[in-house]
Amino acid sequence: MKKILLAALSLGYVGLANAQIYMSEDFSGGVPASWTQSTLATDGGWLAGTAASLSSGSFAYPEHGNFLGTNDDGCNCDKSADSLMTAFVDLTSAASPVNLQFDMFYLEGTYQGVTESFNVYAQAQSTGAWTLIYDAPLATVAQWENELSFDLSSYVGDQVKLAFVYGDGGGWLFGAGIDNVKVFTPFDFDASNVSINNSPYHEVNTANTIEGTVKNVGSQAITSLTIEYTIDGGAAASAALTGLNIAPGASYNYTHSTPWTPTMVQTYEVSTNVTLVNGNADEDPTNNVTSMDVLVHPTAVERVPVLEAFTSSTCGPCTPGNINVGNVLANFSGEYSKVNYQMSWPGSGDPYYTDEGGNRRTYYNVNSVPNIFTDGANGMNSNSYAANDFTSAQEVPAFVTMEAEATVYKDVTYEVVNGQLEVVDSKWVLNSSSWFTPLINLPANLVAHHAINEKLTYLNVETNGETQFEHVMKKMMPNAGGEILSAVTANDTVMLSNSHNFVGEYRLSNDATDPINHASEHSIEEFSDLEIVFWIQTPATGEIWQSYHQDVVVGDSVTNLTTIEEDGQTIYVIGTDSFEMMGTEGTIVPLGVDDNNDRSFKVFPNPANDVLNINGTEGIVNVTMFDVQGRVVKQVSTQSNTVQVSDLPSGMYMIRIENNETVANTRISVTR
Repeated sequence: MKKILLAALSLGYVGLANAQIYMSEDFSGGVPASWTQSTLATDGGWLAGTAASLSSGSFAYPEHGNFLGTNDDGCNCDKSADSLMTAFVDLTSAASPVNLQFDMFYLEGTYQGVTESFNVYAQAQSTGAWTLIYDAPLATVAQWENELSFDLSSYVGDQVKLAFVYGDGGGWLFGAGIDNVKVFTPFDFDASNVSINNSPYHEVNTANTIEGTVKNVGSQAITSLTIEYTIDGGAAASAALTGLNIAPGASYNYTHSTPWTPTMVQTYEVSTNVTLVNGNADEDPTNNVTSMDVLVHPTAVERVPVLEAFTSSTCGPCTPGNINVGNVLANFSGEYSKVNYQMSWPGSGDPYYTDEGGNRRTYYNVNSVPNIFTDGANGMNSNSYAANDFTSAQEVPAFVTMEAEATVYKDVTYEVVNGQLEVVDSKWVLNSSSWFTPLINLPANLVAHHAINEKLTYLNVETNGETQFEHVMKKMMPNAGGEILSAVTANDTVMLSNSHNFVGEYRLSNDATDPINHASEHSIEEFSDLEIVFWIQTPATGEIWQSYHQDVVVGDSVTNLTTIEEDGQTIYVIGTDSFEMMGTEGTIVPLGVDDNNDRSFKVFPNPANDVLNINGTEGIVNVTMFDVQGRVVKQVSTQSNTVQVSDLPSGMYMIRIENNETVANTRISVTR
């Protein structure tokens, strides 16, 4: 900065001395005491603060230091006429030109058919008449627009008051913000270095063209510029841009002629500096430099954004919001992961609300529905979600590859109770395996999250007209807190395993005040319609590194009951016990209880390894062995009372022993 100022003085420029500032406010001290307000809002109208203090769930201000904002989303009150007025600015001794300049954050959003407005008016003291000087248009990008400039020269020789007026149109809309309000005589030659337009990510060993935007905030047209860039404060690369015609108040997007090719994987600071305007030093060096960090990375992998939506079947605005998000995502089938958290409000809330969904709401500080976060950031009303919100997230390079798989199966436990087979326990068991490999070193304390969703539900019908909900989170594994990860070295693969038992019966809660108790019940409508969503997140910032989703496979049922057909008789095996059916009433009794069987035979050892011994027999013994499918695997006749089992695989077997017209059946285990 000092170098530029000295260059200007050496060339004989006196523009700095000619500049005149009549009013300048950066709101570091709050709302100026001389400014006044007129509002119908219950929150006071325009408030001073920061992005953190003035943002709400569906209307988040980007960082901009201290500024003034009016937040209709956060207040949900009458902001149909939030007027903020300056004191009179004395221009009686001013010389033309005189400009108004300020920074603005405003979307011109539309919600439920109502569109918000933001206008700027000027009032001459001599006439008292208010004149519209700016009607803010629809924003194309949700970011601050800096150094908006308007000609106030018609008020020279008078005093002028300014009014910033926000209106919600009688609806529940978003809001507006202003900063750095200034009334001044501009320099003749002043280029503001607005931004570097490069991506914050760049692949190593590839050419990177530096691009940016400058704005003419001087009073004369700009016909040439000299712009240089440095990397981490190193040697400057300079480029002369000629043949320009940038009118006062206009912006210009440039491309630097010297590319930058980084050769190491690390974060670099890229700075650009406007050094000359029309061949001479810029008259205001305070706005000549801007910078940004660029992460230079190895070849990235395709990113799969994860969308976390907060909604409710008792929320009227959620219906069009969910429809809007569905229409946007229809253009990106298979390219994203999605988790819907059903919320506990409005009213008594959604019956599929879970405490884990409530934990995610608290984590993101969500206080309104419908709301949607993309890769842990940019929470917004689902009615405002657009394709560029998705593609902007998708274009961020990813440095982690991920996969996951899950299987769910029914596990049924039987017992014989009062002579009858009865189911004493039944549950659905879900087991998952997931793994990831980073391309770069990952820091410690990242969190791996796993959500089990039901892809489409039908039974949740409340008050908002929706009859189907997609990607409904039913359980997080192990819980909403996820699994804290240790640091991971690049190219190392980490394996994770999780399991959950969906016990008891399905229940649809009356409302959110009576959520499902995962220890005794579940809310899964169809176990054949589940998916697992896996993502890794930085808990402190919400940044999500990558996500993956996969349908859950339904496996074969598992039970402790095995049936074996032997000589037309069904043998029931439960655990280590065997049973048979007796009598016309189908009573289940332990095997061999009837009068024709003799249980005096002793078979040992059990489990057996090589040789099975049979005691209590006389003479020739006929032994038949069956596997659990009822197939004969061995038949022997012996007088030695021993049977070789070393040739049998490990497992459970039924044994039929026949000796001197006595028959006995028992069960053994062969182990290796």
